Amino acid sequence: MTIYLYANWKMNFTQDEADQFGSALTKGVEDLPEHIEVILFPGNALLTTVSESIRNSNHLGLGAQNIHWERDGAFTGETSVGMLPDVCTHVLVGHSERRRYFGETEAIINRKIVTVMERGLKAVLCVGEGEGSISNVHAEEVLEVQLRGALRDIEGPVEKGL
Repeated sequence: MTIYLYANWKMNFTQDEADQFGSALTKGVEDLPEHIEVILFPGNALLTTVSESIRNSNHLGLGAQNIHWERDGAFTGETSVGMLPDVCTHVLVGHSERRRYFGETEAIINRKIVTVMERGLKAVLCVGEGEGSISNVHAEEVLEVQLRGALRDIEGPVEKGL
């Protein structure tokens, strides 16, 4: 059984800090068992720096925190899937902060998942937080709406993780 450890760095670290942290982490995970998958999700501006700092690790992978669903175009400040470093294997999609602060809907999240999968990367779908806490009485409804909307018309293998 694979154990997944996905570390979202949010909007933290400078280039130098990310390089130092990635290098230290590379050394720190040398003895991890092979069944543990560690994927780092630094801010998109740090992806190239982190990819260099973890390049000698057999235990660390790299993912992007967000992408735009279009491959290119006039979308100032956005990152297309084609802009990601070649070592990037995963993309976070549907994070509660993207939903809350940037108004991402299930339709947008669905488009992003399709784009990520078409590129051959793994979409890591984030679900669970709504307007309130996941512990509220509507938790199952929130999860159902998010999952149905985000995965609408998705075909192919879908791995389930916790």
